[in-house]
Amino acid sequence: MKTGSFLLLPFLSLLILLFPSPATPSSSAVDISPDGSVDSTTHETQYSQDTVPSADIAPSAPLEVPTIDIAPLLAGSRDPSYHSTLASLISAATTYGFFHITNHGVSPGLIRKNKEAMKEFFSMDEEIKQLLERTVGNSRGWSKSELTKNKLDIKELFDYGMVLPPDGAKSANPFNEGATDIDSGFGSNQWPTHITSRSSNLSPPTVPLIYMNSCTVLAHKLLNLLLTELHIKLPDDDATIASPKHHTSYNRWNYYPSTEVQPFDVAAPLGISPHTDAGLLTLLHQDPKRAEHPQLQVYSGSKEVFNDGVWIPVPPCPTDQWGFTVNVGDMLQVISKGYYKAPEHRVVRTPGPSTYSSALFYNPAYGAVIKDDKGVGEEHYRDLYWAGYRRRRWEGDFKDVGEEVQIEAYRESF
Repeated sequence: MKTGSFLLLPFLSLLILLFPSPATPSSSAVDISPDGSVDSTTHETQYSQDTVPSADIAPSAPLEVPTIDIAPLLAGSRDPSYHSTLASLISAATTYGFFHITNHGVSPGLIRKNKEAMKEFFSMDEEIKQLLERTVGNSRGWSKSELTKNKLDIKELFDYGMVLPPDGAKSANPFNEGATDIDSGFGSNQWPTHITSRSSNLSPPTVPLIYMNSCTVLAHKLLNLLLTELHIKLPDDDATIASPKHHTSYNRWNYYPSTEVQPFDVAAPLGISPHTDAGLLTLLHQDPKRAEHPQLQVYSGSKEVFNDGVWIPVPPCPTDQWGFTVNVGDMLQVISKGYYKAPEHRVVRTPGPSTYSSALFYNPAYGAVIKDDKGVGEEHYRDLYWAGYRRRRWEGDFKDVGEEVQIEAYRESF
């Protein structure tokens, strides 16, 4: 062998290590009916959730989640910066699927009061919170036993959602607490009833519900802006995909206890294990206290199981403490044929005080059938019933049901 060949060996080895061939996900499908049942005859394992290879972690990665001032988008197409801002929004959603937004129209006072309500709730005695605990038949309420990919999340949460009128009318009413039978299809809101203080933000729960409604309207505007690339326009009363009047969205309060674990300690239990969000869009308000040691991370590759990327920290919005962090969900990925990416993300436990976050999950209408017939990406997905998909994901959040259904089960080709 020539001397030059020996010199090439280390270089070739390095290339192999840096650029491994990514695994190809299975194209097998899981048939989920409207009631959420699964046809096990077509169910093949996409990947083992117990053998996830550890990915590199980039605590000081050069890649950053973009921050977008969306005031021009809310002002309308006559604004001179409208089209350039829309291009930035679409670019952010097609790369990591994560971005910060500022000047979004949700008032700082409402965001502050919502956080005060969170703190008030989580400070209550656990015996009181247990009275509001979620059940297998009601996905709304308090929990400290949420599972993500069958692993316990190290946090507390409280979920509440929009409420449909008892007569099944078309409009969603955030203040109608009498609809215990349909309630967007996934349960009934539970609120503490022992509070008598007039200064409380929980009794009545006016502030949390107004906050959720404001975020829902904003999420619908963002969704429509992203759908312009697909030549889709959803009216404010759309029932085929989603609208402020037809949706199954819910808001989640998260409480992460203080910790002394070292930054990016891979061995430490996670606040939330790696996952993608099931719905259309997620609007998250992070705790500004976590700017130095971010808890949220997004995977730069396809998914960690394929070991084709690194974990990128997503700190709170760096330019505005009232800014939102937005990410794409599974359903928008399907509608766009993979043009928009539903990014895998997780919450790590980094050193610092206890923190709070509030996440609005903007989800499709209960009876929506999600299709990719107008998508512009290169992936292809079978039609799916949102109600069945969401119910299966919820069952996996509540208890260990084996391998959770993932959106890859519906992907037929690249």
